[in-house]
Amino acid sequence: GGTNTSALADCPAYRDPKRTLLGVAQERWLAEGWDASRPWTLLVQQTLMSRFSWSDPAIGGGTYWSDGWDGYAASRDRLLAAVVAKRVSGAVVLGGDVHSHYVSDVLADFDDPRSRIVATEFCGTSITSTSLAQSRIDAALPFNPHLHYARSDQRGYVGFDVSETDLAARIQVVERIADPASPVRTAARFSVDPSRPGVHAA
Repeated sequence: GGTNTSALADCPAYRDPKRTLLGVAQERWLAEGWDASRPWTLLVQQTLMSRFSWSDPAIGGGTYWSDGWDGYAASRDRLLAAVVAKRVSGAVVLGGDVHSHYVSDVLADFDDPRSRIVATEFCGTSITSTSLAQSRIDAALPFNPHLHYARSDQRGYVGFDVSETDLAARIQVVERIADPASPVRTAARFSVDPSRPGVHAA
């Protein structure tokens, strides 16, 4: 399992360029496969790609969960650099596994909050498994300004409607996780324009 690690102070290997979450062959395959000729490029992968720091990155470099993309920062940087180099349009990252809903702008450089937005991310929560307290997420939000939505207290999924000119996302939430007949409501809606990376409230 992963641990929370102060990236710079506690783990000098954090920026080691040899570290890769995908593996060398798969990372190369993905870098060579980006196609800018289509309006959308949807990348489905296993977890949250956007950086999530539990403490202020300006003080000690931040605190990160090392068993996801935050533990492989150099690999993520290479992936996002390829998106920029290939001029990929409509790049949207889809993930899960972290038992929380996240909606995020994916930045070329997470160390600079004003950095270029290169993709949009939707990370779906669990259907019934619980997560950590929402108060912990709320306390970390000031350190993660690229996040537009972050809820660990919701169970459900994300629904999408995609056309050539718009991706409409619905954050769907189960009201009672112990009830198989529970209603499901839409907690939030977001929109993505393929020609303009980043998420927008719908």
